Amino acid sequence: EEVEVWGDTTSLPSKLGWPDDGSFEPLWHDDVAAALDGWKAENSVAISGARFVALSGHVARLERAISSFFLDMHVNDNG
Repeated sequence: EEVEVWGDTTSLPSKLGWPDDGSFEPLWHDDVAAALDGWKAENSVAISGARFVALSGHVARLERAISSFFLDMHVNDNG
């Protein structure tokens, strides 16, 4: 059941290199991370239980970079 829809994939900017013929298929972030072999859900569940995920490799570095960016942005903007 679809609960909420946000955005329209047909209106994504073609200047970013996405196809404008309607063939663009967005993926969930966890599907992208799993395809990059950086999403270790099964391993982390064995370690700590449900609803915990271990990240590795480039995906873990990306997660840290995004977190650092937003922490820096909020500290700079809000003191």
